[in-house]
Amino acid sequence: ATAVTRFRFKFRTTLLIMFLVAQMVPVEALTIPLFFLMRDFGQLNTLGSLILPHLAFSLPFAIWMLRGFVKAVPEALEEAAYIDGASRTRFLWQILFPLVFPGLVATSV
Repeated sequence: ATAVTRFRFKFRTTLLIMFLVAQMVPVEALTIPLFFLMRDFGQLNTLGSLILPHLAFSLPFAIWMLRGFVKAVPEALEEAAYIDGASRTRFLWQILFPLVFPGLVATSV
């Protein structure tokens, strides 16, 4: 969600629209095709056959919801952290993550 919110790149709008369209597709419409896909790959009755479809359906919602929480953190805070010598990773873990944590908890429920 941070990459989609903070960084400007060529297909950002297209990616966000794809996340939105992925939320519009009902899970029930893809149950039988996913079964056939997992059967063809020999992945029936495995942990991966549970995890992959769950991620495919829940990740777009999580990114869309967390995008609002990340956008609420001022960019001036990010710039101040970089001026103080924080790396991008340090900014994510020590500044952005604690501020976005309530949104992460709300999304995970």
